[in-house]
Amino acid sequence: MANSNKSCAQCLQIQAKLEEEAQIKPKTLKCFAGLCDSVAPIRVGWSAPPKIVSFTERGYRDKQITSMKRKRYTTEQIITILRQADTGKTVQEICRGNNLSEQTFYRWRKKYGNLELADAKRFKELEKENTELKKLLADQMLKNQVLEETLSKKW
Repeated sequence: MANSNKSCAQCLQIQAKLEEEAQIKPKTLKCFAGLCDSVAPIRVGWSAPPKIVSFTERGYRDKQITSMKRKRYTTEQIITILRQADTGKTVQEICRGNNLSEQTFYRWRKKYGNLELADAKRFKELEKENTELKKLLADQMLKNQVLEETLSKKW
């Protein structure tokens, strides 16, 4: 695990702790990012205590850890947030109050800048219609290609 992410100091600390604790039996620890590291000691000889030569390691991502769920804003909510800037509030105040980054605010302003709520609803409908039309076009193009291939073969 630490070999693949040398910049993660906490992973290095966990790996060192893991090797200390694995002197007795195999051990698995989990880092803050949900990565797991397993270590099993390789022993030589039957004397007490056996000499540990090396450790076998295996790093993997814990399947139970999921990433944080993103908050999705509707188009109407986005336009309401953008209209707050028209009332005289600063962008920093708006972003802090709505728990979003300035980059997101400016991206929304670029996309929805001078739209009203009615325009936004129409925009959303047009995007949905456009997506459906693209799917239909792709299907028709695929059918045409299949027909051309079958017709080009010599019977």
